[in-house]
Amino acid sequence: MATNIPNEILQAIFKFVDAKEERDYGTLFNCALVNRQWCNNAIPILWQDPFYGEKSDNVIKTLLSFLDNDQLQQLDSIRNKIPLIENKKFDYPSFIRHLNLNFIWESLYELYSPASPESADTTDTADSKNTQPSSSDQSLTNEIELTFTVLLKMLARKITNVRKFHINFKLHSCTQDEVSKGDIKNNILKLLLQPEISDLLRFTTELRWFQTKPYKGYFVELAGICSNLEKLIISLGNFDESQIDDATEFIRSQTHLKELEIFNCNSDFYGCGPLTSLTKCENLRHLSFRYCTYIQKEMCSPLFAANFPKLKKVEAPFTSCPVLEEWAKNYSK
Repeated sequence: MATNIPNEILQAIFKFVDAKEERDYGTLFNCALVNRQWCNNAIPILWQDPFYGEKSDNVIKTLLSFLDNDQLQQLDSIRNKIPLIENKKFDYPSFIRHLNLNFIWESLYELYSPASPESADTTDTADSKNTQPSSSDQSLTNEIELTFTVLLKMLARKITNVRKFHINFKLHSCTQDEVSKGDIKNNILKLLLQPEISDLLRFTTELRWFQTKPYKGYFVELAGICSNLEKLIISLGNFDESQIDDATEFIRSQTHLKELEIFNCNSDFYGCGPLTSLTKCENLRHLSFRYCTYIQKEMCSPLFAANFPKLKKVEAPFTSCPVLEEWAKNYSK
C-alpha cells in the first residue's frame, strides 16, 4: 500500500517550484506521476497565475467553459467560435490570484483570429493576409471586447481574492490605429469600475500599471475601489500633467502601501523644493533615482540627515547631482 505524502509537504514542494525564477512545469503535467491527492494540491497552485507570463488560448478555452447559460447567451452571435470543455474536474477560475488583462486580450485574439483552428471554418483565411484595418478587423475587435466583458464578469463572481493585478494593454495583435486602440483601452478601463467587475480590484494588494494611458479622472474613480494596495508599480510614460496629478492622488489614497516604484516619468526636477516628504517614509526599503535631471544638492539635503530604519538599498545612477550619487553609494555599502 502506497504511503501518501502529507498535503502540507506537497503544497510546499509545488510552491517551491512555482517560486523559482525559471519555472519548469514539465513534470507537473506527467500523468504517470500523479494521483488524486497530487491534483488536489497542485491544481490550485498551478492556477494561481494561469498564464505563466504568456498568452494561452488553452487557458481561455478552459475559462470560457465556466460561463453560465445567461453569459453564453450574451455571446450567442459568436457561440460557434467558443470551444467549451464539458468534463471539468476542478473549479479552475476560483484558484486564480494573479490577473493580467493583456494576456487575456491576446489569448482571445489567438482564439478568434482567422488563423486559429476554431475560426478556420467560419472565416475566409485569405482575408487574413491583408494587413490593413478592415471591417473584418473591427468585427474581430468587437467580438474580443464582448467576450472580454462577459469573461471578466464571470471571473469577478468566481475569484474571491485577486492578489496581483496587471493593467498593461499593449494590444500588439490589434490592427486598429492608435486612436482606436486608445478607445479600446478606455472601454476596458471603464469596465473595471462597473459594480459587476470592480470586486476584482477591491482586495488586490499588488497593482502593476504599464503601457496604458488613462483618461482624465480615472485614477480618482479607481481610488474608491482599489484602496488596499501594499505594492504599486506604475509607468507614467506619455502621461500629461493632469494624468500625473490624478496618479499622485491615487498613490496618496493608498494607506497600506509598502512598496512603490515609479518609472518612465518624463518630468524633471526643475523648480522642485526640498524632498522633505520622503523623510517621513519610515517603511521605505528601496530608494532609487534613475536618469533624473535638474536634481540639486539643496533638494536632497533632507535625505542625507534623515533616519530610515528599514532602508536597505539606495540607487542614484546617471543623475545630475554628484552628491546624491555619492550618498547612495555609501548608504548601500
